[in-house]
Amino acid sequence: MLSQRRHSVLESVVQEYVQSAHPVGSHTLVRSYLPLISAATVRNELMWLENQGYVCSPHTSAGRIPTNVGYRTFVNSLLLHPGFFTQRVVLPVDCGGQRAPSLATVRALANPQDKILQINETLAFFAGYTDNLLVLWLPQISTTVFHRGLPLLLGQPEFTNVTAALPIMQLLENQGELLAILENVAKSGGLHIRIGAENSDAQLYPFSLLALRFEASALTSTTGVSTARAHVVPTLADKTGAPGSFFGVVALFGPTRMNYQKAISALSTIVEDAEG
Repeated sequence: MLSQRRHSVLESVVQEYVQSAHPVGSHTLVRSYLPLISAATVRNELMWLENQGYVCSPHTSAGRIPTNVGYRTFVNSLLLHPGFFTQRVVLPVDCGGQRAPSLATVRALANPQDKILQINETLAFFAGYTDNLLVLWLPQISTTVFHRGLPLLLGQPEFTNVTAALPIMQLLENQGELLAILENVAKSGGLHIRIGAENSDAQLYPFSLLALRFEASALTSTTGVSTARAHVVPTLADKTGAPGSFFGVVALFGPTRMNYQKAISALSTIVEDAEG
């Protein structure tokens, strides 16, 4: 278990690296995050964190960047923070006085095409909020997986060479593999966070996946889908044997260097609005 000081140093490295995408040095940490700790002490703590596998140095004499272990330790501390899951994304009000898109408005739409349009607008908004790829699976509304934000993901420094993002692009193209991931989330429920090598597919090691399952009955009650169609659309009981109810899964794909706090808040807000 990390001491409070070492945890503060690690947290500061993660926060700075998420913002800058550059290795973080001791002077930056003292200047911007830890003014009450000397640079020499911070260097010693960075050395300890590196020896223990929480951070690494990509180049000789360079600053440090978090490892998967460092990110996991940081994320776990976020999840343990009291009241973290009650934090909602504060949606801005545009100049016309209308609130930003939300799945909460989908339930009031009877036309399936209107629902699809609203879903895409909502995903686009939260993709822009997190600068990552958002994916939504609502089998009761559409046979395809909704997604928005791929250009934002490709704009991240990690994917300047587009070939680095090929696994995600292939995942969107081959929706069978994507559905397998989303079905796993639907079966087990809860918040799924897979950081780098925690993903089961080695091709996804450069990425982090965050996903949540939610009850979608409120979104499908006025879909305008025929009774026959509703009978063949899978329910949670069809997939898992659990009590039947319509469900959805929302997921976020991004680099391991992502703002996990914003990402988790975005997913939580989407799910809370959807469940109403």
